[in-house]
Amino acid sequence: MIAPHRAAARLALVLLPTLAGAGAPAAAQTDGTLGDIGARGSIRVAVAEETFLPWLGRDADGDLLGFEVDVASDVAAALDVAVEFVEVPYDELPRCLAEAQCDVVVSAYSITAARARSVRFSDPYGSTDYFLVVDMDALPPDAIDGEYDVSEMSVGVTGGSPAATFAAGVFSNARIVRFGDDNAVRDALRDGEVDGAILPDPYPNFLLAQDPEKYGIGSDPLFGTVEGFAVAPGADDLLSVLNAWVAENTANGRLGAARAYWFSSLDWMGRLDGGADGTDDGSAPKPIAARSDGPAPEPANAAPGPAEAAPEAPAAE
Repeated sequence: MIAPHRAAARLALVLLPTLAGAGAPAAAQTDGTLGDIGARGSIRVAVAEETFLPWLGRDADGDLLGFEVDVASDVAAALDVAVEFVEVPYDELPRCLAEAQCDVVVSAYSITAARARSVRFSDPYGSTDYFLVVDMDALPPDAIDGEYDVSEMSVGVTGGSPAATFAAGVFSNARIVRFGDDNAVRDALRDGEVDGAILPDPYPNFLLAQDPEKYGIGSDPLFGTVEGFAVAPGADDLLSVLNAWVAENTANGRLGAARAYWFSSLDWMGRLDGGADGTDDGSAPKPIAARSDGPAPEPANAAPGPAEAAPEAPAAE
């Protein structure tokens, strides 16, 4: 179940040193990708234009927010440059690198052998488990005992996602229904369009918190993915810095605090509407992006836009 982690996150932010370290020199200007970033004064970060909170979304003012935004902002602070977000469709993230429109992809981009043929991945900084969530009130009779691969069963997945690939290999009788994104899959399950859905954590927990009598977890984790930074081939200097960032912030607990804030609590949901519901009055910690030596650099081009819907839970209603 979802549990707030305000105290742990706040403790980590107060006690831990900044990423760069007190008194650490600014990154040296060198040839290669780091040299380009230093000369430009900003790092161009590709993020998916689609909303999939808590990874990526927008706050009440239309500014980008989410776990990936905090991570990217902190990497920029470590390099002593501004962060410039480049928003593209998720499927076009590798093209953004190939055409030199960005320096790095920070967008819950799962590490796969197929993708590694065209991009270079850092060490993982995140991981995601996928679960089958079922509507207990809509299960066909043959699925009551936990056998969900039956002809009367319909399972929602995001088209082109790891969930779609997994479902195609496992379900031979159930009807697989593809949707545009995880939010659409969640909504289809809530609206009764499908009997079950394969969704990444924390969506299952949000659904169970909303209505524990209606929804059930139909399995242990079906599979998992790991996510890393992606850079273009040849950007070895930047890749070295990114790997060091992962190692340092894993060891000092700042990554763990950030994941607790975004994936195990609902503190951030008040930022979607300015805290009108009391979920976040501005006092809740903002892990990773909040640094003890001052705020992270402001985004260079945070585009305005409407606040986006998040996975719903009772605390946000």
